[in-house]
Amino acid sequence: MDNASEMLNQMILDSVSHHIAVLDREGTINLVNRAWARFAQENGDASLKHTGVGANYLAVCRRVKGAERKIALAALAGIEAVLAGKQQQFSTLEYPCHSTEVERWFLLYVTPMPKEIGGAVVSHINVTERKQLEEQNKQQDRLEVVGQLAAGIAHDFNNILSVITLYTQLLLKSTSIDLTDSKRLQVINNQAYRAALLLAQIMDFSHHSTIERRPLEVQTFLIPLTNRLQQTLPENVQLTLNCEQHEFLVNADPTRLEKVFINLAINARDAMPDGGDLHIEVASLTIAANQSLPVRDITPGEWIRITFSDTGMGISPETIPHIFEPFFSTKGPNQGTGLGLAQTYSIIQRHDGFINVVSRINQGTSFTIYLPALILPEVEALTALLIGPIMGRGEMILVVEDDQSTAQTTADILKSLNYAVITATNGKDAIRLFTKHAETIALVLSDLIMPGMDGVSLYQRLLKKQPNVKMILMTRSSAKIDHQTLKDLGIIDYVAKPFAPGQIALVLHSALENQ
Repeated sequence: MDNASEMLNQMILDSVSHHIAVLDREGTINLVNRAWARFAQENGDASLKHTGVGANYLAVCRRVKGAERKIALAALAGIEAVLAGKQQQFSTLEYPCHSTEVERWFLLYVTPMPKEIGGAVVSHINVTERKQLEEQNKQQDRLEVVGQLAAGIAHDFNNILSVITLYTQLLLKSTSIDLTDSKRLQVINNQAYRAALLLAQIMDFSHHSTIERRPLEVQTFLIPLTNRLQQTLPENVQLTLNCEQHEFLVNADPTRLEKVFINLAINARDAMPDGGDLHIEVASLTIAANQSLPVRDITPGEWIRITFSDTGMGISPETIPHIFEPFFSTKGPNQGTGLGLAQTYSIIQRHDGFINVVSRINQGTSFTIYLPALILPEVEALTALLIGPIMGRGEMILVVEDDQSTAQTTADILKSLNYAVITATNGKDAIRLFTKHAETIALVLSDLIMPGMDGVSLYQRLLKKQPNVKMILMTRSSAKIDHQTLKDLGIIDYVAKPFAPGQIALVLHSALENQ
């Protein structure tokens, strides 16, 4: 073969993105393409003095030890079969390759050279994206199964938690409780709160929880949160926040976003048992159409980038692909549920955002969140949180709840807030009571999910009797109706169970005063 032909062949091989090596009849590598050489460079041969040319590929496969030996022997058998003419091609072996940068998956594809030349062409085809999509689909299927289970038990479980939480809080306010019993009640209240958080995590990552998004200025939101985090983190963990000097507006659910930030702070704390630095940085990011993308599938436009960087022990390359899977945890027993990062991933995904992780052993970890920037002519000032329950002025509330214990507990809470209360156990009973007391009922507080007639159907029936009827729904989540849909129907608001007295007080006050 003349030099011109060799150059042409090399140019053709170099134009292919797969890693390609040409073997002779004995399995010796005679030629490799640029992609093959580049991969060798990424995996430790920066000088590119050895690209494999001249080495016997079969001998290399035989020398492989450890966990990768099984794959190497399978590859060896396939290549030998093609070289011997026993099969026309070999393309059934998919294997992971842990490079210094990231785990990738390849498909080994072996085809014979013409008989008069002999040998074979070995191609390593990058199938990482397909494997990632397959893993994402598998994970989504697992999430769906867990989500269906969670949705099935959520209604009854929340009724139980509502009774425990609300009655505990009422008892804690009593002056007749001694200090010992008060401490015990506080333990009960804390455990019920933890149970509610656990259920919320399950509902979040299974996409069965309701996301209530509104314009949110990230810097204003993060400053008080980081102050609270600094008080709860160990003294040997130093937390710093760095924001550019302008506003960062996103469309987000503040409650869910707070869970994301707390989850990442807790993971950073656990990665630094001997102390270290946790740095949070917020910056704007403009992604042009012609530039490389920081994460896969992100679109050009304006984004807000939030990075949590710690100086902890780092995450191994083998672990990183699994960290967002539900119930996957590298922590010891009783040190986590394995739901925090799964919840984080799902919340960011439901905010049309992305999250990426970069980590090196003993050098720390960085989680970077990308949220679409919300561009508005003006940024409205965020409403400060009101402190303490706002008392009612004797207005009558019709409580509709099929669970008797929850109905009684809710009624007791509303009475303690100076509301008059009548209760109904189902939609039919509610219509009867509403008809009887239409002139005095100021608002209907109804469970969303009830047998016979749900809360939305009840609202539509009551509208026919009184077009200006006010209704608030009580629910943990709904797989069929989201918060925006409820508002479009005319329902004022919803409150998630179990709720605190101050929370329901604020919702009722807003509904009665501003509508």
